[in-house]
Amino acid sequence: MISLYLCFMKNYLFVLFLVFFGYHINAQENSGFILNNDVKKEIIPFELASNLIILKVNLNGIPLKMMLDTGSSKNLIFDFKDVDSLSLKKGEVMKLSGYGNDQLFDAYYSPSNILEASENLINYDADILIMDNDLFNLRSKLGVEVNGILGLDFFKNNYVELDYEKEIITVYAKNENLPNRITNRSSYPIKIVKGKPYTKARVKIANRYLPVNLLIDTGNSEALWLSDIELDSYAPNVKKFEDYLGYSMSGTITGDRTKSNELIVFDKKFQKITTSIPHFNTDLDFETDNKLINQGSIGGEVLRRLNIVFDYSSRLIFISKKENFDEGFYYNMAGIELIEGEKELFVYDNKVDNKESRSIVIIESSKIVNYVYLPKILIDYIRPNSPADNAGLKVNGISREDLGLNNIAYLFFKDPYSNIKLTVKRGESILKFKIKLIPLIE
Repeated sequence: MISLYLCFMKNYLFVLFLVFFGYHINAQENSGFILNNDVKKEIIPFELASNLIILKVNLNGIPLKMMLDTGSSKNLIFDFKDVDSLSLKKGEVMKLSGYGNDQLFDAYYSPSNILEASENLINYDADILIMDNDLFNLRSKLGVEVNGILGLDFFKNNYVELDYEKEIITVYAKNENLPNRITNRSSYPIKIVKGKPYTKARVKIANRYLPVNLLIDTGNSEALWLSDIELDSYAPNVKKFEDYLGYSMSGTITGDRTKSNELIVFDKKFQKITTSIPHFNTDLDFETDNKLINQGSIGGEVLRRLNIVFDYSSRLIFISKKENFDEGFYYNMAGIELIEGEKELFVYDNKVDNKESRSIVIIESSKIVNYVYLPKILIDYIRPNSPADNAGLKVNGISREDLGLNNIAYLFFKDPYSNIKLTVKRGESILKFKIKLIPLIE
């Protein structure tokens, strides 16, 4: 049993950044991140939040945090509320259209900026799109600050190795710099379409194999997304349930969740893989020599199980299995979606080791009392007929002591049939709940 006091757990978030631009921006041939001449490789640490890669960067000398997203061909800044100042090269106002919607958004296009991922990995000619959109408050969803996303520029000039377990990226300048552990791996062709990497795969649903073209998407925290498929007609008897899937520039995305019997990609088989199917069809403009039967994406829940090196210039990806390859795939079994709210003063006994907190310790009758400001955790959504719904939880705020939103994100997604205890603050009342994590689809 998992027992948590003043507990909150964060959902695996899928934030969709498939952005289509109203104007075409011509990138310079020499743009993109480049390693300094005398550097053969550069190791860059990152923060992992719900399978999403968050990097510390400097934009024209200003520190920011940006998500690394192979699903974006551009660099975007969308949250600068906590940034003291942002110096940008003069540009122009442009229009963006949202995913699955014709609504247009204003964005400011600024060319030829200096974007530093590390001391030795710098883009001296970075195009930046800046948008002010309240939808993109990723801190409330992830529990960590995110100011924007890094796209194609990070990958186009170098070999990029992702290690989700160690939370590091290793960038190599040339093929001869690659160690044997990489060159000895199998390599697979990828297709770069509008700056985004795609691969061919097969998905088995209800004993039928479906050929698919999948975006390899580090900006998707989930396992497998499919579009342009109607489950009711393709596999009418397959188990599924309707759920909140995430959000895009155009608002909330809902759809069906199911489990595919098998995903075969990079000559590897993922069994009983969680699969999300949005309610609207999409057009990713993916052109192939053969008829396109289906399309979608694989995200961090798949990628974290693989050793991965991207080679955009040769249109290759180097892949091998990690030790966690055979871990099971699970949905949010509690049915609770949580967001981070404003900070509040919490009082509790015993010293708490929390890097995010600044506590005032007061001695009272030989007892240590800690006062600390921490964000409130709010219940943003409860799936109908889920364990949380059946337990009587409502959309409201819940408090916590020393638990970070990002630190316990996995708890709703593992250990089926285990129990979680929640103490919830609703107004001035303190309520206690016990939730059994029951998978809707085994």
